[in-house]
Amino acid sequence: MKINIYKKFPRPVLQVVDIAAKVAKVQGVSLYLVGGIIRDLIMGRRNLDLDLVIGGDSFEFARRLAGRLNAQYKINRDFYTAKVIMPQQAIDIAAMRREVYPYPASLPKVEPCFSLKEDLYRRDFTINSLALSLNSKDFLEIIDPYAGINDIKKKVIRIHHKNSFFDDPTRMFRAIRFKSRFGFRFCPYTGRMFKQALSQGMLEKLSKTRIIDELNIIFKETDPFSAAGQVLSTIGFAYLHKDVNPGARDLHKLKRASAWAGQRFKNIDFSLLLFMFLFSFLKKRQKVYTLSNACAFSKNKRQNLILGWDKNRWLNRLARARGAFDLYFLLKPFSSEVLTLLYAFGDKKHRKRLSLFVEKYRDIYIAIKGRDLKRIGIPEGVRYNTIFKFVLKEKLAGRVKTYQQELALAKKIARRNFR
Repeated sequence: MKINIYKKFPRPVLQVVDIAAKVAKVQGVSLYLVGGIIRDLIMGRRNLDLDLVIGGDSFEFARRLAGRLNAQYKINRDFYTAKVIMPQQAIDIAAMRREVYPYPASLPKVEPCFSLKEDLYRRDFTINSLALSLNSKDFLEIIDPYAGINDIKKKVIRIHHKNSFFDDPTRMFRAIRFKSRFGFRFCPYTGRMFKQALSQGMLEKLSKTRIIDELNIIFKETDPFSAAGQVLSTIGFAYLHKDVNPGARDLHKLKRASAWAGQRFKNIDFSLLLFMFLFSFLKKRQKVYTLSNACAFSKNKRQNLILGWDKNRWLNRLARARGAFDLYFLLKPFSSEVLTLLYAFGDKKHRKRLSLFVEKYRDIYIAIKGRDLKRIGIPEGVRYNTIFKFVLKEKLAGRVKTYQQELALAKKIARRNFR
């Protein structure tokens, strides 16, 4: 079977592929396009991730290809891989390899091999164990030693061997991701091995960072809530922490809130929102700090996780807020993701107030600065912040609208209160 990539890829990508094929020919090595891009070509899905396998020295090939493309490159000697980096495209390059797992859930020990069939066998599923030849003798021919095309047609996810999920339990997350994305099912054997690995606690053997990396990819799917629901129904989230045990109804509330957010916020990080949702089930604040550090989250994400965990505190304060000014000062510091989480877990009164804040007050700010107050004669010793709060309160009430009105009010407040 052949695939005419010249009808599938945009011209810039085709130019890169053509140059790569020429570089491989000059170097005297075999070259293949492999993995998910071949699967998606067969399925008619757009995927421009270039993943190349070399039957030879991958480092030398990367050096030569980067030179031809006037690009940067970096290598990983431990895994015989390289990456060529261009402004609009990154190319992953690897030598043909075999992998050995010293113990379950370990990182593999890698050594080069010169068999494409052996290289494809180390991959997670048959649907991803496909290659497209970029060699002149069989150009654009698909190499499918494990009947991956047949599994794609049957919409089946199939592992290669019984130890697959034990060697690398992150494959369990990838299996769920493909099941959600494509609507595929596990073949009976794969399903049995999946359940066996789950029952033997293989997910708990993974480091928290490896788990977070896989969940982050799942949460960035086109429909992140359906993907998260697939995770919830298949393996749950207790491997993060025993407290993290949301129900399907909880996730449905979050999905409903995300629809509300999608109509009101330009950009929202649904992956962050889903992690905030999960961490909010931890029973103690200290556990949020401990787990977020173990997961190596950024400082900004950790702050949002803490704010999300405190959702009940914010909802109680929201219920007690009096008027626009209280509403503004409570909610203004919060990210779109925190506001969405509050909407998900709030009652009708909470949701009404959140909508009011987002739609009417969130984008209001005062234009005057400290230098403006100084320029109109208000001395620096005067409490500028107090003046700013008075002006903001009037602006939220709609009684002050322009910069000039803000200045006039500031001057009036200063004369009245700070003589």
